[in-house]
Amino acid sequence: MSASAMVSNIDQALILKRNSKFSKHQLNVLAHHEIGVHLVTTFNALEQPLKVFKNGFPNNVETQEGLAVMAEYMTNNLTIDRLRELAYRVIAVDSLLKGYTFTDTFDLLHTKYKLDRDKAFAITLRVHRGGGFTKDALYLSGLKKIYDLFKEDQSIELQLRGKCSLEYSGIVQELEREGLSIPISYDSLSLKNNLNTNETLDFILKHLK
Repeated sequence: MSASAMVSNIDQALILKRNSKFSKHQLNVLAHHEIGVHLVTTFNALEQPLKVFKNGFPNNVETQEGLAVMAEYMTNNLTIDRLRELAYRVIAVDSLLKGYTFTDTFDLLHTKYKLDRDKAFAITLRVHRGGGFTKDALYLSGLKKIYDLFKEDQSIELQLRGKCSLEYSGIVQELEREGLSIPISYDSLSLKNNLNTNETLDFILKHLK
């Protein structure tokens, strides 16, 4: 387990890596990211008539991670350093997809982009583990899509019904009309109110492409 924490859909629980230490801020991030979104969608999915809500719609990772990072933003726990880390992950995945080795990716982050050695190693490890793990490229793009959705005052209720994706919102609505999807029982308090006070974050997210 390379991540310090993760939600297990099977166990319906938040799992912490053994011997990991967390600051108060990190615990707040975990609470809103992992519990406020990932566990909420896990429990909502279990109540849906169809297993696709539990197993996941196509491209659900981008939407779900976007919601989870948005929860960090809404609760004033998203920082510039965290946003920068997500950008470094995108660079690392791009490096992997181009066929770069572990050493090449580490050197790219540490030497060219001047990222701290330990952080560069940790990100490289995340991306290259198991022969390659490209999920980390989706956090930033997912955040941008969800951020734009919130700025347009659009509901995210459909995306909280399980491992749903924005692209399949119309399908979920159609399933509801057929009695094959039901409204959520568990809402995300992390996404209820915008408590963000960092105007720089707003500027970056507004202009992110």
